[in-house]
Amino acid sequence: MSDTTNINQLPLVNEMPQNIVLNTEDKEHVLQVPVNTTENLQHSQQPNLFSSDNQMDFVKNINKAAETGATQLPSRDIPRNTNNITIDPNIKVNYIEENKQPDYIKLHDSEENIIANTNKRINDDSLINKLFEEFQITLIIIILFFLFQLPFFNLKLSKFMPKLFDESGNLKFYGIITKSVLFGFVFYIITKCSDNFLNKIS
Repeated sequence: MSDTTNINQLPLVNEMPQNIVLNTEDKEHVLQVPVNTTENLQHSQQPNLFSSDNQMDFVKNINKAAETGATQLPSRDIPRNTNNITIDPNIKVNYIEENKQPDYIKLHDSEENIIANTNKRINDDSLINKLFEEFQITLIIIILFFLFQLPFFNLKLSKFMPKLFDESGNLKFYGIITKSVLFGFVFYIITKCSDNFLNKIS
């Protein structure tokens, strides 16, 4: 049990040495009073904290500090670069901020540009319309011819009009004429519908 300590052998809290307290006294006592914005109102309500002797001592201490240079800023705290103050245009007495709004008149196109752009747009539209009108008929004929040559169309036609076909399933002369008339009729309907549709759009 030599490795352990008895609780009674431990030092007590009251027996611990006290911290060292340093007492320093200044030779000159300066009384500092917080400055309030309502000092004039409180002046009449509170008695004067400074007697005339204290005020005289305070003024003497300020003068002594000023003579020894204690009231001056250290040179490291004095700003040396004043360019930001002298170059700033906002410090002028009659400073008027520059107008930074864009000139909307200069931003707009001139009348000549507007007319030229409109004419170009009209020409482009008319060119597209001309190309569409030229190739419209050709495309319709190609698609209709393809559809009318499909075996599916011949099968449906043989169900509705069996007299147009012979025993082997080929078209007779009247069948070819009927198929040509149907082709022309469908072509006419499609072209009229597309013309009406284009007229409504434009």
